[in-house]
Amino acid sequence: YIEGEGTFEKPYSPADLDYFNGRVSEKVWVKGTIIGYISDTQKGTYSPADENVVATNLAVGTPDAYIPVQLPKGKVRDAINLKDNADKQGTTVWLYGNIATYCGKAGLKNVTNYSLDGVTGIGQATNDANAPRVIYSIDGRYLGTDASALGKGIYVVGGKKIVK
Repeated sequence: YIEGEGTFEKPYSPADLDYFNGRVSEKVWVKGTIIGYISDTQKGTYSPADENVVATNLAVGTPDAYIPVQLPKGKVRDAINLKDNADKQGTTVWLYGNIATYCGKAGLKNVTNYSLDGVTGIGQATNDANAPRVIYSIDGRYLGTDASALGKGIYVVGGKKIVK
C-alpha cells in the first residue's frame, strides 16, 4: 500500500521504493530515519555508524524496510553523511533524488536536496512544475507524457496515482 506521492509534502516511504524501482526513475521526495550506512555493496546490508563508516551513502528507513541512499559530492553529502556527522544517525530526513537500484536493492541516487525539519531544504522544496509529467500504467509500463491521450483507468502521473 503506497501512502506517499513523492512530493515534499507527501513523500514516499523507504518501503514504497520497492514498488517503484525499475518502473519510475524520476526525482522524488522520500522520508525516513537515518539508521546507518551501507557496508556490504554485494548484499545491500547496512551497519550503524562505526569506525568503518563511509561518507558516500546512507541507509534510511527501519531495520526491516530500508533503502540505500547515494550521497554525491557536495552540500548534501557534507551536511548529512555519518562519517562527518555521526549525530545525524536516528534523525528523520527528507531526501530528493532518483529512484534507482543502488547497492543491489531499491534505493535513491543522485540526491540533490534534503530537509531535516520537513519545512526547509537546501534548495527548492518542490518538484519542477514545468517538467513534463511522465505517465505510467498502474503495472509500471511507460505511456508517455500526453494525458489527453489516456482512456479510462488508473495511472501514475508525476509519481501520483490518478483515476481517469
